[in-house]
Amino acid sequence: MKISANIYSACYFGLLKANKKELKMTDSDQFDLLFKALLIFGVQMFFSFCVYFYGNVKMELNNNVTLQLALIFCTLLLHLGCIPGAKSGMYMMKFALCHPEKFSHPTLAFILGLM
Repeated sequence: MKISANIYSACYFGLLKANKKELKMTDSDQFDLLFKALLIFGVQMFFSFCVYFYGNVKMELNNNVTLQLALIFCTLLLHLGCIPGAKSGMYMMKFALCHPEKFSHPTLAFILGLM
């Protein structure tokens, strides 16, 4: 399973029982990683809210052909950039659902994949 390297995947693999024993992690170490992941998720959601709220985003249709072409290419590039992160999150959720016995906290592992 190929997972992209970020704070969510680091915390996810920190919740595996095998890695907990190998890295000699305690429960407080695991929850410290979880707190860092939740903090980063909170900051990301805060910035997304600020962009939406203070950026005066208007959901309206513009019938300008050049603008529509630019939006299509920008959306395509954004989706191509987001696909690896979404794919690794789905892999993490699937593994947490199929092998809950391998995690010390399988519900948290699933939520990290969802983030």
